[in-house]
Amino acid sequence: LAGTGLLLGTGLAFTLSDWRGAPKSLLHAEATGKSSAVSATAASAATPIAPALETLLPQLPTDIVQAWAALSPVFKLDASSTDPCAAALAQQMQCYRTTQLNLPLLRQLARPGIVTLQMDGNAATTRYAVLVDMGEQTAILQMGGTRHTVSLSALARHWRGEFATFWSTPDGYNPAARGGATGPAITLLAQQLDRLDGVANPTLPGNALNVQKLDEPLKQRLRDFQRTRGLAIDGQPGPMTYMQLESALGRNIPRLPGATR
Repeated sequence: LAGTGLLLGTGLAFTLSDWRGAPKSLLHAEATGKSSAVSATAASAATPIAPALETLLPQLPTDIVQAWAALSPVFKLDASSTDPCAAALAQQMQCYRTTQLNLPLLRQLARPGIVTLQMDGNAATTRYAVLVDMGEQTAILQMGGTRHTVSLSALARHWRGEFATFWSTPDGYNPAARGGATGPAITLLAQQLDRLDGVANPTLPGNALNVQKLDEPLKQRLRDFQRTRGLAIDGQPGPMTYMQLESALGRNIPRLPGATR
């Protein structure tokens, strides 16, 4: 599996060997615009307040592999692998990366992940931290085995929207799916939209008499959902759209506890 790259929608899913060599021009985001037993309040109380994010930045890893390894246990993945993205594929999960998130979208997604930080936008100072919680005014970053609370204003100064996380690909997912496409991933999409819309008789899988297609009515429903979540309004079911659907439905996935209150 190592070395195999997949372009998913307008985000990227890949193994770490692809990550290191991926040009910035390829990194285009689909986004435009409690799994933890410990409450956000208790977690914040037990987390040291960072004196300044600028002071902590030099202590952060410069290698993305360390950040993926630190994030892996949050998603119950093997943290000992030298290629966590390849290890995730074995458990039907993939690494996903986007470059154009913002704090409101990050809060809405409410998903732990890796934030890329820099001093004054200088790529030579790039560091990685794992975001494990997010409150109204603060965020909790994991650095090694230590968690630090930083202000959202400090995070915004050093974060330019680059975010990475694991996501579970639906069965039959095809990043190139276009109008008329069928399969279990399209059926799941319709089911999730049905649940959000409170449809009394949701789309059923395996109904040979009424095979769900990515037709214009479904794409319009998807565009409506994307509009409400600040995503690119293209009617295409990419990774960020599926993750935002999971978030909207309150699926039992790793969450940022403070962002979901």
